[in-house]
Amino acid sequence: MCEIGMIPLRLTRPTVGLSPTRQFTEEGPIIEPSVSVPTAAAHRLAAAAAPEPELEPQALRSRA
Repeated sequence: MCEIGMIPLRLTRPTVGLSPTRQFTEEGPIIEPSVSVPTAAAHRLAAAAAPEPELEPQALRSRA
């Protein structure tokens, strides 16, 4: 009886997929993204947390 399959060649490595033949990136200067300037969170929260004053206080509202 014969075994079903393929006999590998001698002195070869098994490979899966493609092997790259050149570098993935080119050599040279790298362009870095601009650095963001940190801001204080307390200033932003204080500005957003202050509610606007009411036009008429609760006790003086007129019913029409």
